Amino acid sequence: GKKSDCGTAMKFIFALALLGAAALVCALPITSVEASSLTPEQVRISLADDFKSTTAKGMAVMWVTEKSAASVMRYGTKSGHYVAEAKGSSSQYTHPNYHTTEIYQSGHIHTVVLTGLKPSTVYYYQVGAGLDGNGVTSQEFSFKTTPVVGPDQPLVVAVIGDLGQTKHSRSTIDHVLSDPTMEHVLFAGDLSYADGYNPRWDTWGRMMEDFTASHAIMSCPGNHESTYRHENFVAFQNRFRMPYKESGGTEGNKFFSFNIGPLHVISLNSYGDFSKGSTQYKWLVNDLKSIDRQVTPWVAVQLHAPWYNSDKAHHNEREEYEMRASMEPLMHEYRVNILFAGHVHSYERTHPCYNNQTDSSGTVNIVIGCGGNYEGLATHFYEQPSWSAFRQASFGHGRFEVFNRTHAAWTWHKNDYSEYHVSDSVTISQDHHHNMVVEEWKAGWML
Repeated sequence: GKKSDCGTAMKFIFALALLGAAALVCALPITSVEASSLTPEQVRISLADDFKSTTAKGMAVMWVTEKSAASVMRYGTKSGHYVAEAKGSSSQYTHPNYHTTEIYQSGHIHTVVLTGLKPSTVYYYQVGAGLDGNGVTSQEFSFKTTPVVGPDQPLVVAVIGDLGQTKHSRSTIDHVLSDPTMEHVLFAGDLSYADGYNPRWDTWGRMMEDFTASHAIMSCPGNHESTYRHENFVAFQNRFRMPYKESGGTEGNKFFSFNIGPLHVISLNSYGDFSKGSTQYKWLVNDLKSIDRQVTPWVAVQLHAPWYNSDKAHHNEREEYEMRASMEPLMHEYRVNILFAGHVHSYERTHPCYNNQTDSSGTVNIVIGCGGNYEGLATHFYEQPSWSAFRQASFGHGRFEVFNRTHAAWTWHKNDYSEYHVSDSVTISQDHHHNMVVEEWKAGWML
């Protein structure tokens, strides 16, 4: 009997020792190495509105950690006061680095989708597993949700293309940040210029975090996300979340649409099948048919390879003239107002045009591939066609502002000036048939 009692006592003491050791381990602080591997980085947001509602807003929040951690964030409408928590999931991907035998393994890419947000409201947030008690928490970021969907809601969006990660890229971002009215970004493709060397997606994400954590980036794929040096859309599909499911798309981020205030935006893929009868073509037909111009009177399209381009660079490539032949009749039938493209590293604005002719019932085409990439500017032009209104080879960004159902404005801003500067500007008005009148205006200080 005494032997048994002694054994029981020893087991009890041993169990207490184990519990104490466990408690001690749990109480140990995270080391600096562990903190680094659990620190959220490359924070970015994209729109995730409820497209069946004009007022219910949403936002997808993404970030990267080196090691596995909980996908958790907290948010609220007052700085430092987070009244709601949301959890999501994480994933990784592998992809071979171009011209090497190395296989790149991404970090853990976290995605949390917020729903039921109020329109035109600033939300403050933090992300990271530190909120769950076992990791590191990010600094505080903030974003503003989109306005109510409706014909007379004022709206301002930034438009960027072919950005890359150079000093010119950063200058473009800093110029956009200097205008607080631009809270959301249309991106005409060619984001990081990783060009098959996958770690450059991480360096781009770090360079962009102060911008992408507060400005919703809505991007179509460019050739540097798709065919160039075997990128094959892998990073673009894994690192971004575009609203393709909400808009009926079936090929991930390659094509999708969304509403933002008075504007319906269609994002297309220049580097897939765009022929009549293709999945993308059929989707476009259905999307155009679904637009209610009484609700969203303005329609914009973004794609990468331009349909109208008088620069000698990338002139008349297959993705340009074949896609235009296939899809421009649809754009004309449904009176698309404006089309944003990249690819050519210069700036060009057309008159409203259709089928290579100036036409008030046509579309204003903007080439905005001047974000700052390492390949430099495309400075050589052909003789200016009649449909070309303005062109110049300089780095910069665009600003599209909608005032109401009938009037909008477009401005282009070069990086050449330290202060915010307008280098091309037009007002755009449309009648009830969506025929357009575009008028240039220039003050003496606009160069």
